[in-house]
Amino acid sequence: MARLDTLRTYVSLPSTLLINDGGPVIRFPRTPVPRPLGRRLSLAAPLLLLVWGAACDKPEPESVVEIVGATTPCSGCRIELGPPLELRSEKGTETELALSPIAVTNDGQGRFWVGAIHHLARVYDANGKFLTTIGRKGGGPNDLDSPVAFLPLPGDSMLVFEFDSARGNRAFVLDSQFHSARTMRLPGAMLPTTAAEWPSRVLLTGPVAGDSSTGLTLHVVSAEQPEMKVVKSFGPGRKATASSGTITNYQRVTSAKDSSYWCADILRYRISHFAKDGTLLGTIERAPEWFPQPSGENEGTPVTPPPPKIFAIWQAPDGLLWVFGRVAGKNWRDGWPKLAPGDTIVNFSSLRADKMYGTTIEVLDPITREVVSTAALDEYVSNVLPNGNVAVFAVDSAGVPHLSIRRLTLTR
Repeated sequence: MARLDTLRTYVSLPSTLLINDGGPVIRFPRTPVPRPLGRRLSLAAPLLLLVWGAACDKPEPESVVEIVGATTPCSGCRIELGPPLELRSEKGTETELALSPIAVTNDGQGRFWVGAIHHLARVYDANGKFLTTIGRKGGGPNDLDSPVAFLPLPGDSMLVFEFDSARGNRAFVLDSQFHSARTMRLPGAMLPTTAAEWPSRVLLTGPVAGDSSTGLTLHVVSAEQPEMKVVKSFGPGRKATASSGTITNYQRVTSAKDSSYWCADILRYRISHFAKDGTLLGTIERAPEWFPQPSGENEGTPVTPPPPKIFAIWQAPDGLLWVFGRVAGKNWRDGWPKLAPGDTIVNFSSLRADKMYGTTIEVLDPITREVVSTAALDEYVSNVLPNGNVAVFAVDSAGVPHLSIRRLTLTR
């Protein structure tokens, strides 16, 4: 597993393998091809998939697929974004974020935790004021220096994930005062989804290290010991190899009040419903105009728009499912840097995600299998928080990045 500061992303082209130690890159052909070239990821891919999304697998033969109708029963319903609460700093230095945050969440005190590539995690209070950074760069073996994912725990604690080639894949339990209470090793390059019964049952997604037999992408693990143990694995389909580090090994998950789970594919508009024990209860699948067919594992090229992806799912207290799609922005070409004639390599960090991507949100009724409302937003929604609020990322005309928290409402 590559560390954040040595993250390497590569693309395989015919008779070509490009690896750049200086930072993530995208390589594309000089002559455009009819379809975008796929982008393979190294085992550090989990660090990017919170932004770019993940994919589910082909359904099991016994899966029951129910197609959601394209018509909406609520013609007057509207999805709206509330006013922004910007995460800010009086000093003006703590808000230096990467191109786009890879992890944003809030804890029981309403504080916001932000993780970004090449940065220590930052914590802001409920009013958006900077509080502190977490860990330290180049610290000791028990120090956090590159958090990549957060999972709120009972009692205002936070489970923080870190991937490190030298020290292994680990999860830290930080208490409400940001002190490290426990450190556990992960059973693979896995990311958190829910922890309703902490520490006996935690749901993770990703490949189990060294296991290529089951190919399942969701895992119930026990966190009661120094190394998390897999208790049960399940998912909407099996992969040929589970040890691969590509983003196809990951899911997007939201938990329901009855302890069941909803799992969303990212490269395909398919949502699977699982019971607490991993039994598949049903599947919802759509092919709307903005996501008509399975997508590609790539970000497009300077001449082809990025294909759509589903990057988050959230079940509201009223039972409605909110599905968040990442789509090409109105000015997606402006997201690419200016290239000199003959250039075929682009640093990943030079892409303007807030230009490349817009957001499409759909609200589904899982009982009636109907679309309640759909909204196409020009904003780049980078993350969905546990309470359904969203993080919106943008870069202003002066090149300064801004991250704001906004409330989503469904008006009927």
